Amino acid sequence: MFAVRFPENAMPDNYLPQVRSQYEALPYPPCNPEDDRQRLVLTWLEDLPMINHYCFAGKQSFRNGFRALVAGGGTGDATIFLAEQLARPTHRWCTWT
Repeated sequence: MFAVRFPENAMPDNYLPQVRSQYEALPYPPCNPEDDRQRLVLTWLEDLPMINHYCFAGKQSFRNGFRALVAGGGTGDATIFLAEQLARPTHRWCTWT
């Protein structure tokens, strides 16, 4: 198990130290942050074409600094997958007519 360290300003000062240490010692789901450098887990709910279709009726380009909040993202592969897609300078979409 690898401990995850949150930046000092990531949690408000009113959090109990025991709560912060639990989140750092026992991230959920369990993860090794170094694994993210070697592999990318693809998740279907965070697929940009799917988000574009269902949330934006296909009209979102995800350019110009598009930002997303992943509520409950945890240490999540889904959050990393979404971030990797948004970090690409161009997006290639498949369309069917």
